[in-house]
Amino acid sequence: MASIDEMMGQLADSTKRLTKSQFAGLSDLSSSDAMRFKELWLGLGAVRRRHLIAQLSSEAIANAQLNFDMVFTSCLSDPDEVVRVRAIEGLWECQEPGLIGILVSLLKKDSSVTVKKAAAKALGVFVLLAEWGKIRPRYKEQLQTSLLAVIKDDTLDSELRQRALESVSYLSHEEIIDIIKEAYQGTNKAMKISALRSMGRNSDSRWLDVLLKELSSSEPDLRVEAALACGELGDEKAVVNLMGRTEDEDSRVQLAAIKALGEIGGKRAVKALVELCKHTEPPIKKAAEEALREAQFVSDPMSSVI
Repeated sequence: MASIDEMMGQLADSTKRLTKSQFAGLSDLSSSDAMRFKELWLGLGAVRRRHLIAQLSSEAIANAQLNFDMVFTSCLSDPDEVVRVRAIEGLWECQEPGLIGILVSLLKKDSSVTVKKAAAKALGVFVLLAEWGKIRPRYKEQLQTSLLAVIKDDTLDSELRQRALESVSYLSHEEIIDIIKEAYQGTNKAMKISALRSMGRNSDSRWLDVLLKELSSSEPDLRVEAALACGELGDEKAVVNLMGRTEDEDSRVQLAAIKALGEIGGKRAVKALVELCKHTEPPIKKAAEEALREAQFVSDPMSSVI
């Protein structure tokens, strides 16, 4: 296998895309190779770095056997904000607690709001792990403190505060409940949408009545988020209301309702999805078929095991 210096020399040619062997060579880098990669990487032009990290991100999704976490982590300090954002997005499966401090630092100090938004979104994975007790309590405190500080600072970019709200909402603390309520009751529509999304992530049954109400909202965007949140909440009491939304005038709402039925499962949801599989509109039919598979798995996880 080529050395890291040889591989990086080949990558410097801006006229070429990465080959499969080069992809493999950048997977599971050792600490020493990662340090050398970082030195050589910064010698490439910004446009080339953007193209390469986009290719690596796509390949990581397409091939589960490849692990570019060391590469993406090395790129979190790249001088180009597009590369930093791509690096954060590339780490979507990484659950190493050591990444928390880096992402929190980007959230607080990065010069780019776009990078800060990506960091706020990425921290949601670790908030969920903290809520499940999969990482140490000190990380949970760090995550909560950092994200709440963003949410409470109304001088910050509105979308950044939305991403922070959505990430911290996995926590079951009463303070989080109050913040979701405040966001929902405010006049900012975008923040209200984030509040509905947060209700689903919060997994507290107290949100069900609000979500059922918003399924009948005059605003299609709110109906979409309410439907998706019902799916995350997983309460079968929402099934009848969701069935009604499968005939919504807005196709986005229809698809969101179908997806939610699949996530909730149960006999009534399965029956509705079976009927929707006969739909004449291909997008509806396809969504129903996918949701039906999900609903059947929810009902019997062993049903897909051969």
